[in-house]
Amino acid sequence: MSASAPRLDVNTEPVVELSRSVTFVTPPGSAPSAVAANIPLGGAARATPAGAPPPFPPQRPVRVAVLDGSSAQLADVTPLESRFEAVAPNQNPELIWDPKSGDVISGGDVIAREVGKDELPGVIDRAAAVRALKQMAARSVQPILLLPDNKVHHLGSEVEVAIDQLSNRSLLLFNLAGDGTVQLLYPQNESEAELMNKPEYRLPIKVRGPFGADQIVAITAPERMPQLEQALGKLNARRTAGQLVRILSQYADAGMRLGSVGVFTAP
Repeated sequence: MSASAPRLDVNTEPVVELSRSVTFVTPPGSAPSAVAANIPLGGAARATPAGAPPPFPPQRPVRVAVLDGSSAQLADVTPLESRFEAVAPNQNPELIWDPKSGDVISGGDVIAREVGKDELPGVIDRAAAVRALKQMAARSVQPILLLPDNKVHHLGSEVEVAIDQLSNRSLLLFNLAGDGTVQLLYPQNESEAELMNKPEYRLPIKVRGPFGADQIVAITAPERMPQLEQALGKLNARRTAGQLVRILSQYADAGMRLGSVGVFTAP
């Protein structure tokens, strides 16, 4: 017989609001918990040994198109961490930006809304990061699912992220918003940072605006990951998607598993 993590009541328990406001909603009367950035470093260093092959291959530029084909509008966009290449809408772009509405489309889905030109670099960094995370996940998969399904979910609906095979493993959970904002979800305090004593963890989510795409990422390991906790904590609540790949590459470990799932929302 296997034990399950208790299901949380989204009306009374902590609920994540996935949006550019990057709000972690707590029950009335609850005191805010410590963030991972305040967890002291400890344990053995987990940096990749010198001379070891990097866990991520060199990343090609993100292909970006303007919806009306006027790629000249991208000429003065300055990249943050990830390079991009301006292409025509019919040249298989990874991102299509509509300068009128601000929508950014990827694979037919609107991943971010009301994005101005100055915000595009963060969305480009996010696209490169999601690509690299999927490459890493393919090497050592951490099971993660969106329940009840992975369809587009609308305002007011409730979904749940389910992470399994967690017994005696450390869990780091974060969200990558459509505009490139990183939101640390777990652990939120020192006690949560200990090894999991149950095989499952459930994260309830209420759909609120602004809408688009969020990528929930789970990283697990046989031991606690204090340096990675610290590094991710420093990225929290900032448009720092482009730094994720470098950080995960630095602290990659042979026992680490990674999984991610997209949450697509609309009004």
